[in-house]
Formats: sequence, C-alpha cells, structure tokens
Amino acid sequence: MIENAQELLKKGEIFDDLQLNDIYIIQNRSKYCFSVDSVLLANFAKIGHKDYVVDLCSGSGVVSILCHEKYHPKRIVGVEIDKELWDMSTRTLQANNINDVEFLNIDLKNSPDKLGCGKVDKIVCNPPYYPLPNNVENINKKYLSTKYEQKTNIDEVMTVCAKLLKNSGKLFISFPAERLQILLSCANKNNLACKTIKFVCAGDKDCHLILAEFFKGGGEGVKISFETI
Repeated sequence: MIENAQELLKKGEIFDDLQLNDIYIIQNRSKYCFSVDSVLLANFAKIGHKDYVVDLCSGSGVVSILCHEKYHPKRIVGVEIDKELWDMSTRTLQANNINDVEFLNIDLKNSPDKLGCGKVDKIVCNPPYYPLPNNVENINKKYLSTKYEQKTNIDEVMTVCAKLLKNSGKLFISFPAERLQILLSCANKNNLACKTIKFVCAGDKDCHLILAEFFKGGGEGVKISFETI
C-alpha cells in the first residue's frame, strides 16, 4: 500500500513504520520527527471505543494515529497550528486509508469555538515544553514551535483543555519533570485534578519526563508510578 503512496511524499520526506498494524507515518528528518514521548503518551492514555478524543498540538499526527489504532475511539480530531506539520499528518491519513481521524490547521485557543465547549471525553497532548530563551536566534528553527512555547504555553493549553472537556473528562499529557510545579499550578487553576503521574527515566539517569492524567472536576488523591526506558 505504501509503495503505491509515494506520490504523497514531498521533498525530504520519508515513510517511517510505526510498528503497529502496518501503519506508516510521513516524517522529514531535517525538519521534524516525533520522539519517544509521543509513543509513551499514546500508551499511557486510557481511551474507550465510545470516546470523542482531541489531540492538541498534534504535530505530525503520530499520537492521534497511534490512539486510533490502539483504542478505536468514536472520533479523533487533531489540532495543529503549524501548516507544514498539519499537511504531513493529513497526507499520512491518505497514505494509510484512515478516514475517521481529522486534523485541523488552527490555533488551539480557537478549538473550543470550532469543536464546542464541554463536548470532549478525552484529550491527549504533547505540548511545547519550554519557555522561549533570550537567545532564540540560536535555536534550530525546527524546534521553535514543537519544543518551545513560541505559539502557545502550558497555561493556555490547560485553559483550553478545561473548556473542551466534559465534566469528568480526562486529559493525558506529557511534560518535562523539571516543570511539574508549573503544570500542576496551571491545572489547579482550571479545575483539572491530577489523578495519575508516571515518572519516566532513561536508564539510571534522573527522571526527565512525566506522563500525567487529569480529571475535570476531580477530587484529591494521586497515583504515582515509574517507568524506565
């Protein structure tokens, strides 16, 4: 099937095998490639067949597509502001004949108006991680919108999640462990209660990543776990 979809590739792009259900994703190694964070997030999410799922900061679409193949929810919509990444994700759907996932090229702050407030069962989000540094001119441009808070920030992300989710809806998010405090602060401000935190470590190094589950309108009590990769 992929052999017959080569015409969907643009200059510098390749098909990468997701090692799941013979699904391939379009990548451009000189501009953007998904990381293990995306795979861990898709594995961490708890999604059911009847769920309406939104993937904020969907990038090249990898989390949406993995969730589609793993959980088969009723509906998945990815939201991505970068037109090039949105275009790649849309062509990945074409290449794999996936018709029940949709990607929107919009600013995430506009997604409640587009998708409706209080309509979403589950959100998955692998957002930009770090504030823009002062020496922004020295940063590789391919990382600006995906790694740094150039076009959004965690406060805005959590505000949008709270608007989109139904009461008792859930958010699954990946974030740097060193910024856990700001993540929890923004969540509490938006009535998103943390229910699960998984600390992810690479070998014997310090924990660098967290995967967190938030519950809209939930109460106290957090389950803590650890994973080594």
